[in-house]
Amino acid sequence: AGSYTADAGAAGKHKATAYILKRDNTFLSQTLLSYPSATAVTSYLPERLHTDVGGPANTELPESFVLTLEGSDYEFAPGLRTTLAYRYLKSGENKATGFTAKDTSGIAATAFYTWQITDKLKWEPMVELVQLSDVDLGYNDNNGNRAYTDRNYWSAASFLYYGGWIWSAAYTDRSDHNLGPGVVSDDVSLLTSSISYYWDNGWGVGAGWQRSHNSSLLDPAFRVMDTDTFGVSVMYYLPF
Repeated sequence: AGSYTADAGAAGKHKATAYILKRDNTFLSQTLLSYPSATAVTSYLPERLHTDVGGPANTELPESFVLTLEGSDYEFAPGLRTTLAYRYLKSGENKATGFTAKDTSGIAATAFYTWQITDKLKWEPMVELVQLSDVDLGYNDNNGNRAYTDRNYWSAASFLYYGGWIWSAAYTDRSDHNLGPGVVSDDVSLLTSSISYYWDNGWGVGAGWQRSHNSSLLDPAFRVMDTDTFGVSVMYYLPF
């Protein structure tokens, strides 16, 4: 990775960063720290990732990359922070089947603003747009060709801070485009909200709710089902 920072005066400060990468296929790919997963009954370690299975960025050499451009300290909007990013993932060949998926790419744009309303009250809204191209769906369409999709995301979120309180609300919409014959669109929307409180001694408590609307999740009457999830948490932060 490498980065370069430039001060454009009234137009803000900007940092350009480039990363060259590949998927981790060392023994660390078989740890809960790198890839936690669980069933309803028990937790388990994933199988170690090997180059032979191929897939996005799982290549012999680092052939994938990410480019980012971060902006801040704009004179016309002092609390504004922006990020533009481009990602390219080279697909590795599955040595057992000889199949190599299309390389996938994506762009993202994010804007984040901080308003310090009072000494204790702060509001931070955020919007983000993401577009991914040639996402491998892992099966074939009705013509026997590999199924891919162009997947778009847009999100909006709001964070409100008051003393030790933090309240957040967010909405995310995902939609599939350019699908092959017989491929079902897997559109999803998520609405979330949470509230938490943190004490000066490092302890915190929180509660959250999420509603998921998935176009491919149908009830027996073939109606799209909404799924609600509730959760509570207890946290402790140890500075070091």
